[in-house]
Amino acid sequence: MFRMMEFNPCRNWKWAGPFLWLTIHYDHRFESLSSHQTKLRFVLAAYGFGVGFLARLFAKIYRRNLKRRFRFS
Repeated sequence: MFRMMEFNPCRNWKWAGPFLWLTIHYDHRFESLSSHQTKLRFVLAAYGFGVGFLARLFAKIYRRNLKRRFRFS
């Protein structure tokens, strides 16, 4: 089960939850580029057994899924 850990309107929100033996922390950060543009950055952190291997695998899959939905610069 994922839980909201922090909510800062117009700045970021964080949530965390389990993935296999890991705990994954997601931070969604907003940065104003202009009055009409906002940059959204996804920051992931993982903790737990096998983090070295599983975190890289998870990040690769997550990035591929995001690329399908959004354009990255």
